[in-house]
Amino acid sequence: MLLIAVYYRTNLTVRQVALLFGVSKSAAHRIVDHLAPLLALEPAARRHGPDTVLIVDGTLVPTHDRTITASSKNYRFSVNMQVV
Repeated sequence: MLLIAVYYRTNLTVRQVALLFGVSKSAAHRIVDHLAPLLALEPAARRHGPDTVLIVDGTLVPTHDRTITASSKNYRFSVNMQVV
């Protein structure tokens, strides 16, 4: 999961992430291709106490596919990724 988090958070190419983690490009692509959809699944509802602190991280990932994106203030087409 760390490889996938680095891939989406840093906007590096699969080849760059593969070099960073010491795996082949095809292995990194398989990891992203098979495990990334699991991150999109809705997590089980959990009750958190009133003193629980949750961290939300968000970033804009630039993309060239305008069918799934929206133009932002910087006039770049990007997808908003948010992780709790």
